[in-house]
Amino acid sequence: MLNPYRVFYETREEDANAARELVAKTRNFLLYHSFLGNDHTIQTYDHMEQGLAARANSYQRQSESFGVDNSFSTDSPGTRSFFNDEIKEKMRELVEPRTPSASDQDIDSRGGWEELIHCAEIYAEEVLYLQHHSDSPINVSEAIQFMTLKLSFRCFIDLDIAIKEWHQRVEQFYSDFLFIAREMNRLTNAATTAPPATPLNWKDQTALHAALRTVIGPDTDYDPLAPFINPMNYLIPAYEHVWTVVLRGVIEVLTPSENSPKWQESLQSFVGPEEDGERIWDTDDDEEHKIPPADIIKEILRLHPPIRHVRRQVTAGDSEVFTDITKCHRSELLAPGDPLEFRPERWRQLRQAYCHGDTAQDIKTKERQLGFMPFGLTCPSDSLEASDFGMKLIAVLVGVFCGLLQDTWNLEPLSSLPRPLDSDRNAFQDLMLDDEDDEDHFGGAIDQLSDRMETAL
Repeated sequence: MLNPYRVFYETREEDANAARELVAKTRNFLLYHSFLGNDHTIQTYDHMEQGLAARANSYQRQSESFGVDNSFSTDSPGTRSFFNDEIKEKMRELVEPRTPSASDQDIDSRGGWEELIHCAEIYAEEVLYLQHHSDSPINVSEAIQFMTLKLSFRCFIDLDIAIKEWHQRVEQFYSDFLFIAREMNRLTNAATTAPPATPLNWKDQTALHAALRTVIGPDTDYDPLAPFINPMNYLIPAYEHVWTVVLRGVIEVLTPSENSPKWQESLQSFVGPEEDGERIWDTDDDEEHKIPPADIIKEILRLHPPIRHVRRQVTAGDSEVFTDITKCHRSELLAPGDPLEFRPERWRQLRQAYCHGDTAQDIKTKERQLGFMPFGLTCPSDSLEASDFGMKLIAVLVGVFCGLLQDTWNLEPLSSLPRPLDSDRNAFQDLMLDDEDDEDHFGGAIDQLSDRMETAL
């Protein structure tokens, strides 16, 4: 089979050059506005302050809507470094396995990806069980929002309430989490669309503050009304930038196609039991019959990047400048021949065309040169220290949700949805999940949940 990358570059030189120019402009924009030089080293202090101010200006409405002071909203290099370093440290601790002590009261104390996968499974079971027994179809978008938000709390918020309490009071906390998710979506919509007649003020969101305090616990270092220690500093990037990707990933993977069963099997190899003490993420490119989980997540992110446009407002009050990440991802430079089609197999073809024997960092660099920049250039979750944390977290959520459905549930006909999938954050809000034959296939889920908690506690 001819490699589509080589066919495109060799037979459509003019189109290839135009695509290269688009990607080069986008990368240069990101380099300049990400405080990096062409060699990806941090630029001068003065330029960093200018860049931070330009980002803070663009982020002002969201800062006001959520009452935050974080690495997106600050013009202080010190504040940016503090938050970035803290996030990197949290991610490092999350993926490091540990041996639980006899006194550990957590729902799961194994650490590493095993713990995060275990938690995601419980959260998925909770939402499917609770929505199913409300005698109405399950809203897929709300289910994924709940899972993503709860796992975001688990990952990035130091809780006063022990995790076990979430599971002892499932229904109460389910309502709180779903309310927080809905309110975050409402505030994000207001902050990212045309200015509302009455600007939203974070101090007025008292019901949301109360729900946050209930979930986090009374004696914590977080305060929704203190910008620097507002939990939204962590929840916005962990939840708002992820759940829309997970929703579209689930739709793409479950849409019937020739290779859909292989994609689902591949993701289960990451979220299922470890193989020889390791979780499968990448596979050898000589294993043509296997599709690595990493390639499926890359393809989800290619079509549905968490941030579609990077915006900067150099001077407060001026018009914004921006670059289009989605346009780069959907160019034929990165996906020759079928840029709007979901086809994870393309990533092996890319490596075969360009990356013989290269290191992981070399491959990442080549992918960026071809336009793949789902997290920009400086996101902590995409750093070398993070070991693909952002992509793996998406794999956990997509893999667990798809795996739990199995053949028991019927997702509304997905093949009839227009392609490419609608990128508006409010799309698919009416997508429902039904029990295939109206039987209580999930009736034992709450018993399983209770057994898990009794064992852990």
